Amino acid sequence: MLRGGAAEILLDPILDLFLHRARTIRLNTELVKKPKDLLEYVVVDEMLHLIEPTHSERFLAMLSKHYPAWREARAELDELPLGAEKWKL
Repeated sequence: MLRGGAAEILLDPILDLFLHRARTIRLNTELVKKPKDLLEYVVVDEMLHLIEPTHSERFLAMLSKHYPAWREARAELDELPLGAEKWKL
């Protein structure tokens, strides 16, 4: 989940785990103000979290397969208001 950024602000790891187990995605309504391709990136990212809850190598491989331009989309999203947290890659 993106924290403090494009997706719903979730600061509680227990809630993150619950949403993963419940197969639930929560998105911040501010996303409607972002370019459509960035919304698509966030949705793909969150859908993949239903399979892999962390930003593991497996997650990144799936993200690269299903949204090859994710790095560019992520960088663009980070530059907009409500930027996402920085990942440790």
